[in-house]
Amino acid sequence: MSDVKWIKLSTDFFGDQKIEMIEGENPEIIDSLLVIWIKLMVQAGKDNNGGVFALDNGKPYSIKNFASLFHRPEELVKTAIDIFMEYGMIEKDGDTYYLPKWERYQSQDAYERKKERDKIYQQKRREAQKAAESVKDEEILTEEVKTPKKAKKDDVKTAEMADAVIDYLNQKAGTKFRAGTAQTKTLIHARLVENKDNPYTLEDFKIVIDNKCAEWLGDAKMEKYLRPATLFGTKFESYLNEKHERKAAGVGQGTEDELDKIF
Repeated sequence: MSDVKWIKLSTDFFGDQKIEMIEGENPEIIDSLLVIWIKLMVQAGKDNNGGVFALDNGKPYSIKNFASLFHRPEELVKTAIDIFMEYGMIEKDGDTYYLPKWERYQSQDAYERKKERDKIYQQKRREAQKAAESVKDEEILTEEVKTPKKAKKDDVKTAEMADAVIDYLNQKAGTKFRAGTAQTKTLIHARLVENKDNPYTLEDFKIVIDNKCAEWLGDAKMEKYLRPATLFGTKFESYLNEKHERKAAGVGQGTEDELDKIF
């Protein structure tokens, strides 16, 4: 449990009736008594156990433990605690010492609010870390949503390009996608028409497939994105311009006959 970083100490601490009576009865050691009393309150704050003095393993503090923590003689500490018990400032249940009115020295409402703020902060921090780890997934899925829904089904060039592209993808990634699906045709058609002056070629599609296979193939988390919806979405151009080593010589090298057939 986290330490309490502060305790409440009233400005009329020295005017408290009990403190005045203890001071009057023990003038020769009052300074030592006051130091021990303050140390007891601070230790209760550090332990953050509702004013109960117990070690992490649940074992109660002994007089010897207090003396060691406070760097004071054991006999003096025992005398101080006996006096504080006489005035009800500290009590004992079996072998366990505790401060009976701990809430006077620790604002429970403020502490609970702090715990709740810490809890919310930690939750948000974990969510942010989780979001950062899946940022690639988020970007990919976002781009897939933006893919146009319709394509010209009667576009022969699109159909032929889809056949060649999907065949190459299946060979490279070991997948079994079909070129004739509406989504695949839509994606490829969208890429073909978005730059009519300098349209993408079969070679471009192969380069994208090569690039992402080089990056994702064998990655259990990412290779599931070796699919048309991911590769041929609106991030196609950025994938095209990535630099990756080809895994085999000659991959992605479309022949002139293939290009002529498509265009």
